[in-house]
Amino acid sequence: MEVLSRMSSDTCPHGRAGVTRTGTDPDEARLAALTGEIHRVVRPGAPFVLADLNPEATGARFSTLRYGEPGAVYADGDTVPTTLRRLSGTTVTTACHYRSLPRYQDLLTGAGFPAPDLDLPLAPPQGDGASQPAETRLAPYMILSARGRSDRRTP
Repeated sequence: MEVLSRMSSDTCPHGRAGVTRTGTDPDEARLAALTGEIHRVVRPGAPFVLADLNPEATGARFSTLRYGEPGAVYADGDTVPTTLRRLSGTTVTTACHYRSLPRYQDLLTGAGFPAPDLDLPLAPPQGDGASQPAETRLAPYMILSARGRSDRRTP
């Protein structure tokens, strides 16, 4: 799971803009604790955005990456090979840990966020050619967004 939280200076609890990012952590308890801590520090009503590879796009070959092997089926926590293409044309392969969309949603709602909105952005078509990159048809990344709770008072 890659957690990316962008906070502007007016929404960051300490008045500083910043990015919070964890790599692809295989430890579910640590991810749940991290998500809970993010929920704790996000100001009431402030946006929180989680961006990661789209779990529905495993195996697809995009112009700059391939997340998983074509035809492979992954379960939550499985190690997934991820190949990135650099601008130079060379590639680097790394490993990520698969999480399904329901698992991402559970992490957020379990931490106290409301059910997140899902965005699956597509790349715009390029030119008039019939051959378009996969990212014009299938989103390589997903974006989940939620807001901190509106009231922090405890009963």
